[in-house]
Amino acid sequence: MKPETSVFLDLVRFCAALAVACDHIVDYTNGFLWQVGAMVGLFGPQAVDVFFVLSGYVVAYAVTNRESDVIQYAVSRCARLYSVVVPALIIAFVLGIIGSITRPEVNWGGTSLVAYFRCLTFTNQLWFSNLTPGNDSPFWSLGYEAWYYLIFAAAYFGKGTWRILLTLLCVAAAGPRIMVMFPLWLMGVAAWVLATRITCEKFRAGLIWCGCMTLTGALVGWQLTRVISGAEIEIAAPWRTLANWGAFSADYGVGLLAALSFLSFNLSAEYWTKLALIIQKPVRWLAGATFTLYLLHVPVAQFLGAISPWPIGTLPEQTLVVAGTFSIVFIVAEYTERRKVAWRNAIASVLRRGSEAPAEHSL
Repeated sequence: MKPETSVFLDLVRFCAALAVACDHIVDYTNGFLWQVGAMVGLFGPQAVDVFFVLSGYVVAYAVTNRESDVIQYAVSRCARLYSVVVPALIIAFVLGIIGSITRPEVNWGGTSLVAYFRCLTFTNQLWFSNLTPGNDSPFWSLGYEAWYYLIFAAAYFGKGTWRILLTLLCVAAAGPRIMVMFPLWLMGVAAWVLATRITCEKFRAGLIWCGCMTLTGALVGWQLTRVISGAEIEIAAPWRTLANWGAFSADYGVGLLAALSFLSFNLSAEYWTKLALIIQKPVRWLAGATFTLYLLHVPVAQFLGAISPWPIGTLPEQTLVVAGTFSIVFIVAEYTERRKVAWRNAIASVLRRGSEAPAEHSL
């Protein structure tokens, strides 16, 4: 992948996670930065749409450049997910238990071990299930994305009749609510495939990308007008009915805009070489905590808000929740996604031992 495109995608990834975090942290500060929270509260579900498109784009790149077989693919996807999911679930569970003891009047969500196991195995969103670890509502998207990985693996690495059977089996297991968002992920795949197969004069591609950014700005402006007019906040996919095609159509529109943006930026990346060199270090550092920020901001912010010695909405309490949440997230990230290589090596070692065990037994 072109380094300029990589920096751009990292920036998009962090901004999307930051939007979701700002939306939820407002709930535990009694309105601190409410203007930002109100805007992204309307745009929050679309930030997840961008994540889905970005995921498809990155996975398509990976299988065409680094992951030549299903084992490499599985190791990379497991490392990406479990390097953050396992610590996040443990932290969310511990904070929920401590919080329910110290502040039982606060709603800490469910602490059922079954729900946590379902989240760990990404079966928490199958068909019409909607389970999250405690009140950590952003976890829902992992129950979608993990199945997109699985469906793609069956279709891409499968052979002959098994490819069709395994793909259909995964689709049937996932259910309609997960599959209705799958086109967004496929838009990301299509954006990468087109980037490798078409040619476009970089000036035209740059104009297309600028057009995408203009449309994005117009969309944000429209959301702001909705905030001012008191419009109802749009809910994320798991809390909608399948009949809510207006909301899903909006998701597809945002997905197409994101996919076209990724494609056109990649084709005009040379325009942004100097800027990418300037911002790549801070952007990559921030992006290195994106997944941790996305999964941990709710349980950490709720816990800090609950144990705060100051009344909610006061400046000390708001400072504790906002500064504390981001500080803890970035500390945890040093031992989660920033150590993804170590997780990948450990998972590869386990799989290797598993594949060698039958042969040793047969001797």
